[in-house]
Parts: sequence; C-alpha cells; structure tokens
Amino acid sequence: PLVDNSLAKIGRCLDRLRMLVDNIILCSRLEEGQDICQPLPLDIQSFLSDIVSRLHEVYTGERIELRIHAETSFYGDPSLCEHIFTNILSNALKYSRERDKVLLEVIPHTRYCSIRITDKGVGMSGKDIARLGEKFFRSARVKHISGSGLGMHLTCRFMDYHKGWMVICSEEDAGTIIDLRFPL
Repeated sequence: PLVDNSLAKIGRCLDRLRMLVDNIILCSRLEEGQDICQPLPLDIQSFLSDIVSRLHEVYTGERIELRIHAETSFYGDPSLCEHIFTNILSNALKYSRERDKVLLEVIPHTRYCSIRITDKGVGMSGKDIARLGEKFFRSARVKHISGSGLGMHLTCRFMDYHKGWMVICSEEDAGTIIDLRFPL
C-alpha cells in the first residue's frame, strides 16, 4: 500500500509536469501565430465522460458529477476543448476540499451549448475574476497551491478560437460557477 501511494503521487506529479510542458508549448505556438484550431463535430457526452474518467484516476475519489440535460453536440477542436475542460475541472478539484463534489452540467440552449462547472472551493474576488485570462496570473489567496498561471490564460484564448465565452460567478470561500458557452 505504501508503494502504491508513492506511485500514485509520482503519477500525479508527472501528470502536472506534462500539463505544464504542454501549456508552455501551446503558448509558444500561439505567440508564433500558428493556426491551432481545427473544429470537428463533438459528441459532448462521450467527450466529457472520457475527461471525467481520466480526472477520476488523477484525483482521489469520484468527485465529479456529470449531468447531461439533453444530448447535444457542437463544433470544437478536440485537443483545445480537452484543455479547456480539463483545466477548469482540475482547478475546481484543486481549489476545493477533497470531500466536496464538483458538478459538471451540459445545458443546451437554442443558440449555444452551456457547459457549467460548479464547485464549493475557495472562490475568487471580483478583482481576481477581472485578471483571470492574464498570462501567469495567480490570486494571492492560492499561492500555496501549485499552479503556473498559464491554464486559464490558454482556456480564455481557446474559448476565443471557438467564438465562445465564459460567464463566471464566484464568491470568496463559497465557490465558483464557470459557465462555458459554445455557439451551436
């Protein structure tokens, strides 16, 4: 059991390191002006189910509850969308207590698909929300938790590539709701 726990910790560290390297490479490609968005029809239910399964392997326990209110799909670049959802879900898990669940909902609307992530974590101030897309920005409230400040910068850029937008509601010490809206 001790060896298994150590290996699990090493695996989580390697996943974080891989994500950091991937983020740095993506930032470089964006700054070079490379066209990195190649949208395809995404079956959002299977796409999100795969991401949730992978995150359950990295984070202890099945802490993400996936609710699909109606089957839907939209055009999205699979690798960019994977980054968007993985980053926001990882943040929701990372900044919440281990016993708290994160809710992931798919809510179709007439002109867009809403993918809403709700957590009961540390929350953000209005000032932090205003700076969320800045490269390397991290709130002073979470400096003790590992992170590079690149994830949300890339997420905001990738939402722009999809002509999508984010609606963020948050309150310090009460949690955050991030509503990702992708045009249909």
